[in-house]
Amino acid sequence: MKKFAVILLLILPFFMYISILIVGYIFKPPAWTPVQTVCFAYKNGDEYEAGKFHTIEKGEELQLYYKISPEQATNQEVTFTVISENGAATVNEKGVVKGLKVGQATIVITTEDRGKNASVTVNVVSYEVEEIILTDLDGKTVITELTRRENETIELYRYFKIEPGMARDKEVTFFCSDESVASISGATIACKKAGTAQITIKSVSNPEVTAVLTINVVDNYLKWDLPPGSTISVGGSIALYVPAVILNVIVDESITVEGGYIKYSVLIYAGAEMEIDETNLLTITGSTAGAARIKAVYVDFEGNPVKDGEGNEYYIELNCIN
Repeated sequence: MKKFAVILLLILPFFMYISILIVGYIFKPPAWTPVQTVCFAYKNGDEYEAGKFHTIEKGEELQLYYKISPEQATNQEVTFTVISENGAATVNEKGVVKGLKVGQATIVITTEDRGKNASVTVNVVSYEVEEIILTDLDGKTVITELTRRENETIELYRYFKIEPGMARDKEVTFFCSDESVASISGATIACKKAGTAQITIKSVSNPEVTAVLTINVVDNYLKWDLPPGSTISVGGSIALYVPAVILNVIVDESITVEGGYIKYSVLIYAGAEMEIDETNLLTITGSTAGAARIKAVYVDFEGNPVKDGEGNEYYIELNCIN
């Protein structure tokens, strides 16, 4: 009996040690596998190629997918943030991006473990008409009005553009405030008699988008000429609105200019100085007592007079007095 007890005491610690090892193995905490990288990926798990970006329409949603390496990383939690100067898009906690306005946004994904991150660019576009811009023939200079003579025509499509340029439906309608001054057929305005009319251009797909072009019809381009003998005080000024770009200028029965403008120059500097600003406001300022003469000539877009001498030269004459 004593021998058995001795043997039991000898082997009992061994069995206890084995039991502790077994229990420890069964209940030991799992090994921690840290995140090494994170990247945006396609739905099938393939990583984005370099330079990959998304383009969505305003109001559209986009689900982003991502990939963490190694796949068995213990902590798979991530957060999404958006960087955009104009608030072009938002992103929620599930990686769903929504386009809010035309612009660009950068979506950043960051892992909770070790702060690994990646980013992708999302461009937000709009195919809806957002603006009608009135421009001169160069397509850049913004205008609000045009001046034409009686019986001239204006092709309206040459004086406005639709933004954005990729808008799907660019159809517009036209409305004239005074058909006795100017009438509209299609996109062509016929100037009928001296007066002023407003042409409203409205988008068909987005009726809230409009632009208004004022048409000044005159019986002669230099109707604003001052009568001979007009006076201006030294230090005083006279302001006259003058046309800048003119189409279909009829110089005489044999010469018609399809495109050009009126060029102004001071012939006699003793009495006046002149300046034309970007709104085509011609300002004549009296400088010293004496006569002043300002010459107006029809020229083409290269600046060459369409005709020399009579029939193509007009004058503004006045006297500056103390």
